[in-house]
Formats: sequence, C-alpha cells, structure tokens
Amino acid sequence: LRLKFGRAVVSKLCFKKMDSSRRVNTEEIIHTFDGSCEMSEDVRGAMLVLHAQPEQLRSFRPRALASAALAAASLSPVDGKLLAAVSKQVADLDGSALAAFEPADLTALAWALACANHKDVPTMTAIGCQLADRAWEFSPEQLAKTVLAFAELRLAHQAMMATVSMEIMWKIDQFSPRSLAQMAESCARLDYCKEPLLDWLAARVIGRLDDYSFEDLAAIIWSFAQASIRHAVLFDTIAGRVADAWPDLEEGLLVRFTWAFGKLGVSHPGVMKPL
Repeated sequence: LRLKFGRAVVSKLCFKKMDSSRRVNTEEIIHTFDGSCEMSEDVRGAMLVLHAQPEQLRSFRPRALASAALAAASLSPVDGKLLAAVSKQVADLDGSALAAFEPADLTALAWALACANHKDVPTMTAIGCQLADRAWEFSPEQLAKTVLAFAELRLAHQAMMATVSMEIMWKIDQFSPRSLAQMAESCARLDYCKEPLLDWLAARVIGRLDDYSFEDLAAIIWSFAQASIRHAVLFDTIAGRVADAWPDLEEGLLVRFTWAFGKLGVSHPGVMKPL
C-alpha cells in the first residue's frame, strides 16, 4: 500500500513538473514571434496548445502576451477566441502591471487587434491610457503605428491624442517621412486635427519636400483637406511638385490629390482632373 501510495505521489509530482515545463516552453516559443516573418511550425504548435488552454496566458509576461496577440492575428483564419483571451488578460491588469509593458509590447498589441479588426474597447482604452501617461518612451515609429491602430479600429482616445500631438511636435525631426504621413492621416481619420500640430507638420514637409514620396504627400494633403485646413504654402509647394509628375502618377494618387486640391479650392496650372 505504501509502495502504491509512493508511486502515486511521484507520478503526480512528475505530471506537475511536466505541465509546468510545457507552460514555460509554450511561452518561450511564442515569445520568439514578432510578426515580421512567416510563422514557424513550433509557434503554430504552441498556438494550438494555447487555444486549448488559454488559462496559460495568466502566467505570460508582457512580451509573450503581445506575441500571442500577433500570432493569433496572423493565423488564417484569425484565432478570435485566443485574441479575445489575450485582450481580457490585458484589460484586467491594473495600472502597475500595465506599466511593465514596454512600448514595443503595447504597439504590438494594438497592431494585432487592428490587423484582426478586433475592436476590443477595454484593451485599447488601457493601451491608450498607457500611451497618454508615457508617450515620451515611444519611438516615432511606435507612436505612428499605435495611433494608426486606433484609426483602423475607429477608436478615439482623447487623452492619448492630446499627449501624442505634443510628442509629435517635440520629436518631429525624428519622424521618417512615412511615419509622419501615417500620423497625419491617422489624426484626420480620428478627427483630431489641431492647427498647431498641423503647422509644425507643414513646416517639416515644406523644408524636406524631396524626402517624401507621392504616396506620403497624398496622405498629408488629404489630411489637411479632411480637416478643412488650408495651408497655402504647403498646398502650393506640393501642387508644384505634383504638377511635374502628374502624367506619370497612379490613378489612385491622382484622385486623392484632385479631391484634396478641389476641396480647399487650390488651383495650379499643371494639376488637372484625371479622365
């Protein structure tokens, strides 16, 4: 009887050890996924385990939670059940626990929800509050990508946008042309277009016009038009560059430029409506 009891205890302990090891391995495997490359078979296997045992997420560290969200959004079809579980885990955390998330983790979480069109308001609100509290920790690219995620989900977080607009002005010389164009368009889509911010943005674009692609310029000019803000110097400067390339521009860009110029009554001899 003692021998059987001893074997049962050892067996139970071994099972617990194996289960704990499996949990650690699942987290470690998923931690490696950042969404920048194709998902490996190991990660796919770990996601199957998580799908069946979402309670494992409770012990996940911030980076692994963000990676799990990215992986769930990257699957085809999207693993909505697991994405909802990650969202609930994040939304239920208090402020001190959320403060442990790095800007890259918060950006990845927001982007995963946006890519999956998973409009989880509590989770995005938590992310927005963190960004509002410590926007200075975010790089320009992280700022642009996080705000773009809010725009994709059509969720406006006023405190976040107020802080972000100040941060853009502070860091405007650190933004790449693409990131600045993304930020301008996201602000317009979220109906958060304050003239001081757009004045700074216009000055930056005018001073480095050649650094911007026509796609970037179209996004910027669309943003000003959407906000009904006519910055004469910016519009005239962009119109001059667009006029030189007008015959060679893609139709989508032609339509966008034409709409923006027309909305604010900007005319230029080299700019015409597409056929």
